[in-house]
Amino acid sequence: MSGKKSSEVAAVLEQGESVRKFTDGIYTKEIQRCYSDYLENLDAEKKIKTAAAGEEVSLETEAQEMFGAEGTSLEQEFRELKEKLRVQIISNKGKIIIDGLTRLDSRRDAADREAEDIRQSIQNKKYGWYCDAEYQQAQELLRTYGELRDERVKLERQMKNLLTAENQNLSKMRADSARLKNLAQQLKNMNATAKKRKAADSYRAELRGEIDSIDAKSADKFFASEFAELREKILAAIALNDDGVLAAFQKNYAAIANFKNKLAERLALWNKQKTDAENLFGQMEQAAAETLIGPVDYYNDGENGKHVNLFEYLKIYAGKDLSGKFSKLRAEAAELIRQEKFLDSMKIIQEAIELAENARQEALKLQEDMLKKTELAAAIQNVMDDMRYDTDLQIINDNPNDGFKITCKVGDEIIDFQRVDIDGDGKIIIDIDHHEGKGGNCANSWKDISSRLRTAGVPVTDVRTAHGSVLHHSAAAQKSSGNQIRTH
Repeated sequence: MSGKKSSEVAAVLEQGESVRKFTDGIYTKEIQRCYSDYLENLDAEKKIKTAAAGEEVSLETEAQEMFGAEGTSLEQEFRELKEKLRVQIISNKGKIIIDGLTRLDSRRDAADREAEDIRQSIQNKKYGWYCDAEYQQAQELLRTYGELRDERVKLERQMKNLLTAENQNLSKMRADSARLKNLAQQLKNMNATAKKRKAADSYRAELRGEIDSIDAKSADKFFASEFAELREKILAAIALNDDGVLAAFQKNYAAIANFKNKLAERLALWNKQKTDAENLFGQMEQAAAETLIGPVDYYNDGENGKHVNLFEYLKIYAGKDLSGKFSKLRAEAAELIRQEKFLDSMKIIQEAIELAENARQEALKLQEDMLKKTELAAAIQNVMDDMRYDTDLQIINDNPNDGFKITCKVGDEIIDFQRVDIDGDGKIIIDIDHHEGKGGNCANSWKDISSRLRTAGVPVTDVRTAHGSVLHHSAAAQKSSGNQIRTH
């Protein structure tokens, strides 16, 4: 007999199932989380548009005469800004990405049905032989699951980029909304002031109110000397006689309005940069707070396994400590924010986010590789348990990435799986020290053990001694992937 066995097909299907579960558990959840934040931003933008539509004010005739070009300029800016917010397009790009995710889900479901069909097919094969066609289908299906994972990675990146862009757009709209409200209030103030122009006392009160309405803390923060000079000038104007107040009112009021506009724009810019930096800082913190589950815990308890911080995970399993570099970047960013150097801080924060994201991708790949090794070791242990061996499974160097050691005893026979591992090319490596019991036959033992391992989904082909001679040779080895058990 020749050809692929059902156990080899089952092993490939199991790899596909592992990729599928891993993809849904990581990338799909992250896309949906970002989409939820994205929808919240769109809702906030709609509220801003609604509020802007409700802002309505225009200069009355008296105000137009009193404030002239200054008032006309403010009114025109108000109209232009209101129109800008009215025509602001509410994005639907997130829905497009989610539709893409739905299409991927449909392809995944189709792949799942195909996998089930293959499983049914190999179950109907007598003795599990002649499964070459099913094996080829399973390999194609494994590639399909890998492609679906890669496409979800792309969608995740697109959704994150879209969310970042939408955060910036929302920040701009909020700044425009604040400016619109400020302009509306100024126009209302102009209308109110124009009605009192014949009364010098009203002018004095208006000038006093306008200068006092300026946020002194913000003015001193950004324009200290200019604010002090303006205040002194206005107080001097208020002290003039009635004719002097009437003559100088328009000029002084315009000076205050210009200063308030200048201060409002500077404060809006400061608030925007501060908000952007703080939001990005929060994204950095969230990226660093990522956790993963150790491979053994994940195998035993699934999503309920013990979670380990991203940087600690890499330190434990890959021997790579990035926490110090991240902490340094975080501290630098925090200090720059404290110093109100927001643009400089965002450059540092972006570097830290990139560091965390690269670490996340490396950790996810490491987690996937270690889980495969864990599942392989567990499958071997289960086979040896079923064959009545007393088994003891140990993690080499306390790190699943270094592989596993399984000691199996029955009577005076000891089979020591000294190394159960998978190399970087996906090739299974199993090194064994077999101390045969009295009256035992090593070749017969390994014929039975190999058969049971293949049935359990471990793609064993040949069993060779350390010198290369064959203890057991499977017919399936004619087209094997090169996986071998080597004894000493």
